[in-house]
Amino acid sequence: MDFWLSDVVYGLLVVSFLVAAFGALSTFSAARWIAPAGRTRLSWLLLSAMILAGCTAWAPYFLGLLAVTPDTLITFDARLALAAFLAPLLAFLPGLYLAYRWGHVPGLIPLAAVFIGGGLAAMNYLAAAAIRVQGLIVHDEFFLFAGVALAVLLAVPAMYLARSPRPRYRYVAAPVMALAVLSMYVVSMGGFEIQAAAVADLDYFTGALTPPLILLLAGLSVVVFSILSLTLGLSQSDSYDNAPAASDSSDEIQRVREEIKRRHEALKAGADS
Repeated sequence: MDFWLSDVVYGLLVVSFLVAAFGALSTFSAARWIAPAGRTRLSWLLLSAMILAGCTAWAPYFLGLLAVTPDTLITFDARLALAAFLAPLLAFLPGLYLAYRWGHVPGLIPLAAVFIGGGLAAMNYLAAAAIRVQGLIVHDEFFLFAGVALAVLLAVPAMYLARSPRPRYRYVAAPVMALAVLSMYVVSMGGFEIQAAAVADLDYFTGALTPPLILLLAGLSVVVFSILSLTLGLSQSDSYDNAPAASDSSDEIQRVREEIKRRHEALKAGADS
């Protein structure tokens, strides 16, 4: 589209990236408790998916939409904006479950990234559909699919890094995941255009979210999900970070126990002799 490169508020795009990176770090910090010792904890799975959907995806993406300032009034349909949060949430649940419960199985991390990328794609379409504007919105399918493909490709290394038992890797995974969201937005917007056209009976405000309200909701999502992650996730002991990867389940624990038993018996036999 012609107007967005010249009229975009780049400062808001930077804020969008920082919000996504913080949300991703909060997500990965909470997600490490999804399957400690091979047991799935649904509460942590739901919390992680909500942070990823709200603070890493929804809030940064709508902030990106607000960064575009065309010469026309824009509001957002409230129901579609809510759907743009719920749809990725439903996709992120199996994605995070596969990554943190079965991510040690070869090939499942890329599959988890497909679920996460699919959730981002659903948000991408629904967020664009939520726009109410006096004009015709046109999408170039090439840019839309390219943006989604790029998000999936970047989600793969992000998930590998996030699952590492070394906590410092999560600090690398967070900006990579934020880059997946922002790059999908930038590439998709390359095929987005508002063509001037009269829309009969267009109601800007009934059941709609105005840009100031979107800013408020985005800010609240960051505050709420950051408090949840900080109090429930980051407050946990880091002893898990020094243990075997959570997704390696009880098989790894059993192997360690057998090795300890074997060494104990060897030491006992040596002492007896």
